[in-house]
Amino acid sequence: MVSGVKVAVRNNVVCALDKTTRRSRNMIGELADGRIIVVQSSDGCTEDEVARYAASRYTIALLLVQDAGGSTGMYRANDGCLFAPEREGAHGRPVCSVVCMKRKTKKEETLVSKKKVFIGVGHGGSDPGAVGYIEEADTNLHMALACRDFLTAYSVDVQMSRTKDEEDTVTEEVAECNSFAPDLAVDIHNNSGGGDGFEVYHTIYGGTGKTLAENIEKQVVKIGQNSRGVKTRQGSHGDYYAFIRDTACPAVICEGVFVDTKADAAQTDTLAEQQAFGAAYAKGILDTLGIPYDEPEEPEASENPEKPEKEHWAQKHYDSLIAKGVEISETRFDDLITRGEVFALIDQIVK
Repeated sequence: MVSGVKVAVRNNVVCALDKTTRRSRNMIGELADGRIIVVQSSDGCTEDEVARYAASRYTIALLLVQDAGGSTGMYRANDGCLFAPEREGAHGRPVCSVVCMKRKTKKEETLVSKKKVFIGVGHGGSDPGAVGYIEEADTNLHMALACRDFLTAYSVDVQMSRTKDEEDTVTEEVAECNSFAPDLAVDIHNNSGGGDGFEVYHTIYGGTGKTLAENIEKQVVKIGQNSRGVKTRQGSHGDYYAFIRDTACPAVICEGVFVDTKADAAQTDTLAEQQAFGAAYAKGILDTLGIPYDEPEEPEASENPEKPEKEHWAQKHYDSLIAKGVEISETRFDDLITRGEVFALIDQIVK
């Protein structure tokens, strides 16, 4: 909007408008279902009358009064001026009230209504978590940071329980999560006890939490980790785990690898591998939120793959002569031999 424009209707409520001056009126806006509405009246209407007329017939999100005094605007090509030609001589009177409205794209709508995700990072500070071939607390953090970075690249609003090595109790995590009021929550851990593989826990009541767990599991399997399954655990008061039981949103707990099993821990003993787990968790979250993301394109198989060239029948003889010390400048197996080349070859053979 620029000068000369004011709000007539917002969310179907008529605003304070002129109820006395009568002239032709122009209003433009957006209906609740996304359609654009243009209202034009004849002489003798007030702003209030036109706004109430429109609001009584449509559900209007926003309607603007374009107050140009009833002038018909024209565009002057030589200098780009918008003017009213019927006034002030040949060049008319400049018109300064212009309304420009653009529908939001799907991407812009997604940015306006951001999804929120809370990431709990297990252990930290004086609590290293499980310790074996790798230390759980550090590994959890690297996975969580990668998960956060992947999600924020797709405009998800993320809050983490910690972003460095510090104390981080489950009670604090749950309180922070509920205060943030996210759409989903994930608590990132790694396992111990001599097992092998990934597992993820969700609420005993199923729902979105179960869907989230299943989507994350699918992505983890894609990076090469085997799965021990999507699980629940019953407690005396519902769900056993506080992060699942006491959070207000759907929540899961991911257990990436067994830190005390050498082969399993080896899958996350580098930063790149830990980041791969974090990205897998993020993809499962995005799948659950219905947010598309880019996947590396697989090279398409050629319909007519090139076959390796078959070795020429004379190649072995050429190689043998070279090995015996015979000098041959070129192969040209299928070319005609000249008399000069024959003399040169014989000269090398006859000693």
